[in-house]
Amino acid sequence: MTEARLLATNPENSSLVPVACNAQGQILIADVEIRDISNDVNLGGDLTVTGSGSFAGNVDIGGTRIYGSWGLQIDSGTADSGTAIDIVNNGASTAIVHQDGSAEFFGQVYVNRGLPSSNTSAAIEIGNSSSSSVIRLGNNGSSSFSGALNVSNDNPNSSNNIWLGLGAHGTPTAFNYDFVTIGAGGKVIAGIRQDGSCIFAAGKAGFTAEGYLWCTTERGDTVYLQATSNGMGSWAAYTPEVRGDLIKDKLEEWSEKDEPAES
Repeated sequence: MTEARLLATNPENSSLVPVACNAQGQILIADVEIRDISNDVNLGGDLTVTGSGSFAGNVDIGGTRIYGSWGLQIDSGTADSGTAIDIVNNGASTAIVHQDGSAEFFGQVYVNRGLPSSNTSAAIEIGNSSSSSVIRLGNNGSSSFSGALNVSNDNPNSSNNIWLGLGAHGTPTAFNYDFVTIGAGGKVIAGIRQDGSCIFAAGKAGFTAEGYLWCTTERGDTVYLQATSNGMGSWAAYTPEVRGDLIKDKLEEWSEKDEPAES
């Protein structure tokens, strides 16, 4: 019987080479191992990689570029506040970093620098365009705020608010309270001012900047302690600055309302 072979042309030198077949005459195809691709490759379908991958250059995913030259850098190519990184656990986002630099964390944020408790270095520091440190939480538990500290509801004049800081709050006029608690309607319940004076009981008692004690009697008279003799106090009528300024503010407000409109 004449032997028949299937031949193929070698593309490198145009020589004829036999094609390997099995006993059934089927062409044998060896597993392809890609060691190096020197040119660009375009894939129209999906790509599944079961092993690890290494990229010497940048990775472009749907217009978002991932740079590896300086660690991990993601460039979305847009200036909006869309999502740059979204970490998902069981179908729910646990951390989101936005393109504008803002971030959301849906779990506890824990910072431990591994320093001894006596070390006063910053654990968390927040700055702005004017200062590199406007809020500083120290490693030893200390904290500093360059502005006022407000423990409050959304409305700064709502009830149960507490303001603390140099000139933290000015109410009812620019009193510059360093510590103040706010009651209903924005009324000062208790406050310590920068001049050393203070008020208590919603403006019914306090100390002047000179250290004089003043209070409101049961029948509504406001008096201050003028002198003492043999354990007895001498009281005189007093108009606290808080009430005086309130009256002044009201008079100015009424005066503005009564002014004739310009024609």
